[in-house]
Amino acid sequence: MATLIRAKQVIDGTGAPAIAGGVVLVDGERIVQVGKRSEVTAPSGTEVIDLGGWTVLPGLIDMHGHLAKNAMGNEDEQLRQPDAALALQATRHARICLASGVTTMRTVGEIHFIDVAYKRALAEGTMVGPRVLIATRPLVATGGYGVFSGFVAADGPEEIRKVARANIKAGADLIKIFTSGGGAYTARTNPLQHYYSREEIRAAVEVAHAHARKVSAHAIGGLGARYAIEAGVDTIEHGHFLTDEELDLMAERGSVLVSTMTLHLYPGIDWSAYPTLQEYRALVESVAGRSVRKAKARGVTYTMGTDSMHGLMWFEVGCAVRHGGLSPMEAITAATRTAAEVCGLGRDTGTLEAGKWADLIAVSDDPLEDIGALSSLRFVMQAGRRYDPKALVEHLA
Repeated sequence: MATLIRAKQVIDGTGAPAIAGGVVLVDGERIVQVGKRSEVTAPSGTEVIDLGGWTVLPGLIDMHGHLAKNAMGNEDEQLRQPDAALALQATRHARICLASGVTTMRTVGEIHFIDVAYKRALAEGTMVGPRVLIATRPLVATGGYGVFSGFVAADGPEEIRKVARANIKAGADLIKIFTSGGGAYTARTNPLQHYYSREEIRAAVEVAHAHARKVSAHAIGGLGARYAIEAGVDTIEHGHFLTDEELDLMAERGSVLVSTMTLHLYPGIDWSAYPTLQEYRALVESVAGRSVRKAKARGVTYTMGTDSMHGLMWFEVGCAVRHGGLSPMEAITAATRTAAEVCGLGRDTGTLEAGKWADLIAVSDDPLEDIGALSSLRFVMQAGRRYDPKALVEHLA
């Protein structure tokens, strides 16, 4: 049976002006039509969902997450848990993410192929949460940033090729590589330290691209970022300290910036037990939004993710407005249409258009007037299936 969703306004994610008195006609998993009420004719027997004064927009896409961990806790302690405990934690986090309006997520690294299991569970419906694109095991250098998380080190072009191929065989949708420092573990040394050579990064890129996979590089700046961009990685994750030259190179080579500000800017978290993380947070806060502003000025594609601050994608989008200088519409478009295109899912999601999955959310206020309205989520639909955000998380501790 078809479903007609009507609201005060519809933001379709394309960047076009909001549709006042807009409606979305859904049949099964897909959108049939979007437009003004007077332009859309629903077939007889269509169910009508009247969302009154709410705003409807596409489901958000979190471009940088890890479902098996929570960034607000001790990462090492979490990842030392048994695989079964991590899988249960991922189940909890997936529900929180969907309840916050995230209908699609890129998870950029888990240990022990846990993401292969939860991707299957999400696709089969035995687990509830966003659909996911997974990276499986990240590539990390011996002694490099990322090894502390329990990831297996890979050194030299041939070993990197072998691990990348094994990841793809296991089901990786993309390849993740750590090319720079960053975080509490390098704050007192050199957060711009790099760990892989151009040749090593290029080996990962060659394998990934040969298998039609994209490469995501953890790179906050410095030579780790430059080498990654020169080697042809598709996305630069974080990029807090990118220089003008590195951003110019991204514009030239087509690398995408995936900004992650929430971990360092979200208020009310007590980090006193982690003094080095406090130090690093202060460094990032001092340049918050700079790379997004400069990326926009240079025509570099940009999007965003929460880095495992589950349920806070609305805050990340707000950071792009408050610190990155984007308009609310630009930020929403970056988190929907642009993110889908970067993921390779632009034909199926990211905008409210005929033929695409019915991935949509509704908020009670107008995010074009106040981007913080994205936190007032009232309705979620993923591929035509409706969810009550409160019901998704009411049983969670």
